[in-house]
Amino acid sequence: MKKIGYIKEFIGKMILSYKVKRHVRVVQAHNLDSAKTVGIIFDASEQNTEKHVVDCINTLIKKHDVTVEAIGFISNKKKLEAIPTDENIVYFSKHDFTWYGVPKSNFLQTFISKKFDVLLNISIHSSYPFEYITQLSNADFRVGTYTDIIKNHDLMINIKKEKTIDYLITQILVYLSMIQVSKV
Repeated sequence: MKKIGYIKEFIGKMILSYKVKRHVRVVQAHNLDSAKTVGIIFDASEQNTEKHVVDCINTLIKKHDVTVEAIGFISNKKKLEAIPTDENIVYFSKHDFTWYGVPKSNFLQTFISKKFDVLLNISIHSSYPFEYITQLSNADFRVGTYTDIIKNHDLMINIKKEKTIDYLITQILVYLSMIQVSKV
């Protein structure tokens, strides 16, 4: 069974690599004042993540007058059924992907193609669904965790000091508020 998993992962990464090479995107830095739309992707399977993400969404909406759309990954189907609904968050699982890892649900394809000013990848651990969505996103400015292996963010936050979602969100908001954007 492990061989099949490796084959599926290999095919998925080949398809992603092919699509990334052909994906044209112009990077435009945004701060919390210049951003009008923010997309958030997060792992709702991780403990307490959803609470921190909802707090982040509320901060962005209330303090910075930003329109926010978020998608949360759930690894367990039973947990997906028990998730409370939130008007700003849509949940997805591995069942929203083909067997080789390409999103098949319309809302994921729409999220990827949407031109957000900023895309926040609020996840401590790297995973293929997050890689796929982040690398093919049409967002102007992608922000997420620093990794040595995958360089799919325009602004990478190093959280080796404290690997928690709360710390990551705090650092993202701090650095996004520090960015100076020239008005053309």
